[in-house]
Amino acid sequence: MSTNSIFTGSSQFSTDFQNVITRAVQIASLPMKQMTVRQTELSGEASALSGLDTVFKSLQSKITAIQSAITSSAMQATVSDQSKLTATLGTGAAAGVYSVNIVDPGTNAASITKAQDYTGDHDFKLSLNGVTYGLAVTDSTATGVASAINKAYGDQVQATVVNVGTGPTPDYRISLRALKLGDLDPQVLDGADSLSDSAGKVKGVSVSYVVNNSSTTSTSDSRSFSIADGITVNVQAAATGSVDITVAPSNSSINSALSSFASAYNSASDALAAQRGQTGGALAGDPLINQLSQVLRSLGTYSDSSGSIEGLKSLGLDLGADGHIAFNQFTFSALNSSNPSGVSAFFGTSSSGGFLQAAAAGLNTIEQTGTGALPIAAASVQDGITNLTTQIANQQDRVDLLQTQLEQQMSAADSLIASMEQQYSYIANMFSAMQTAAQQYK
Repeated sequence: MSTNSIFTGSSQFSTDFQNVITRAVQIASLPMKQMTVRQTELSGEASALSGLDTVFKSLQSKITAIQSAITSSAMQATVSDQSKLTATLGTGAAAGVYSVNIVDPGTNAASITKAQDYTGDHDFKLSLNGVTYGLAVTDSTATGVASAINKAYGDQVQATVVNVGTGPTPDYRISLRALKLGDLDPQVLDGADSLSDSAGKVKGVSVSYVVNNSSTTSTSDSRSFSIADGITVNVQAAATGSVDITVAPSNSSINSALSSFASAYNSASDALAAQRGQTGGALAGDPLINQLSQVLRSLGTYSDSSGSIEGLKSLGLDLGADGHIAFNQFTFSALNSSNPSGVSAFFGTSSSGGFLQAAAAGLNTIEQTGTGALPIAAASVQDGITNLTTQIANQQDRVDLLQTQLEQQMSAADSLIASMEQQYSYIANMFSAMQTAAQQYK
């Protein structure tokens, strides 16, 4: 937008001609100056929009990180009384508090044989739960029979040789113990005859238990059994009574994700605050700031009256009067331990309700490519900058053309005047010479 003319004249009016050119170019350049000011304003708006886009995309990523922490964190089980049972978790374990009331820890059925001479011909067999199993005995001693039982059926019963005799008169007996719980009645048979001592029998009993105060009592032939998908308990031999098992995602990864969310939320709040008021940024007064503020506020004040957890404050995410969220990890850890299913239901997922779905939907109205408020605003501002750049260039071409034409016109006028000034000077000098001569020849 230069108004410096290259015009140089030779008449006494050349300076005036230059001033005419300069003034005309300045007037023609006024629209360019206005467009340049607007272009600068739009560049400031573009920079401000870029800054808001950065903080809201960060907030969006932290929301996604919360869901990842909840779904991918290893579940952990906390048992209220490990002297009664322990718990292990596997695939499919769901967050919640599970109650197990051990009615009877169960008993392994057992027996011991009567005094018996194992030498000679015998047809030893094993009886277990009313089923008879043949034995391949190659050593007709108590030890040989017990070894044959363990070799063939060691996964069902344990045979042990005990000496109940004294001194020089040993009395070897075979003790049987069923490995599964219940009334399996293990016996050593000789043909069809039982060799078991009725006085040494122990009747087996299955574990009986009640899960989550059910009206149905369940049983198991093992002290290790499943009470829900992915949750296996191991009952101690003498345990009875109720035990609570709390299954929840590991607190550490979720605490980290929630802390990062609070920081990102506060950054977004500060970025919006910087655009408000008389000293606000390039977007001060723009309705977009109010739209973004409403979305951010909906995140910080989210509540769900249908669940056991109503709002973020219960989770340790407390929204203050300054628009910042303060996160207390101890509050969250305590709640996640006491009510893990409530925490899981409150968060939900990005596609199945809860805070995460509401947050994802709200932030999509801001960041969704093509339809989000920030991409649309940024595209509009960039279009404005591009259009103004084109208009300024076109106007500059017109100003340059005007300046060239004026210089040509002023140059022609200056040349004509300079020629007239030379003629005038010649005539004036001629008259002056004539007057001088006339005075000399008087």
